[in-house]
Amino acid sequence: MGGTLVPPWYYEAPPRLTDMFLATFIWGFTIAVAAFSCTKAVQQTYRSWTRSHRLNAYIVMVWLEWTTCLATTATSWLFLENFINPSVWYFTGMLCMWTIQTQCLTQIMANRIALIMYNPDRAKKLKWAVGISIGLINISVFCIWVPARLQINPTYIRANHIWDRVEKCIFLVIDGFLNIYFMYLIRTKLVANGLVKYKLVYRFNLVMVVFSLSLDVLVIGLMSLPDDDVYVQLHPAAYLIKLHIEMNIAELLGKVLRMSNHRRNSLA
Repeated sequence: MGGTLVPPWYYEAPPRLTDMFLATFIWGFTIAVAAFSCTKAVQQTYRSWTRSHRLNAYIVMVWLEWTTCLATTATSWLFLENFINPSVWYFTGMLCMWTIQTQCLTQIMANRIALIMYNPDRAKKLKWAVGISIGLINISVFCIWVPARLQINPTYIRANHIWDRVEKCIFLVIDGFLNIYFMYLIRTKLVANGLVKYKLVYRFNLVMVVFSLSLDVLVIGLMSLPDDDVYVQLHPAAYLIKLHIEMNIAELLGKVLRMSNHRRNSLA
């Protein structure tokens, strides 16, 4: 039965058995990743609260990312199992959660770069540039994806088929740029100036960036599946893994920064 603003000609093809098996596997995998990510987030939240007795922007973004990813995978699963009917509210709600995920994850990456940039103005400009770029993509997806999923007309469906892949490629480029820029700063500003402790951060990030970009490629590849809701189910899993990677990099970077500050204080 259709929901709000669903046209009379709307047709939702029942998912194939193989698609449901894949969606079930992704659902279980996402819950497992969420459990590991939650453990890491709780540890970092506790340490942050112990040091400053307040929640900083990084911790808030981590929990927003984690919560929306878990809510997305649960909602998507209920939709696949026909517990939720298609409606403008469902599709808009899914996009709102996706918007929070994309904004928080990229801002966490920009925040990591800002820690070693040592230029507050440039760091602020980078965060604004990333936020505005992702925001423009978010707005474009709202304008195309919701009407396409509601099957308003064939034009929206064709446009979404193209733009959905294009915007995923843009996210891949932004993800790659932020990680490569981070490694460039470590290599040229820190390691080159004798701070050899940052070599560990550089090497770890080098491995993680390959893994992170592979997740983006996997999401793009699964868009070829007949049922779009299966690849929607993969999104929160991919973003939770990326979040876990970011938390590990932030933890490693924090340890190195504290070691460097302790050494400088000892020599003072």
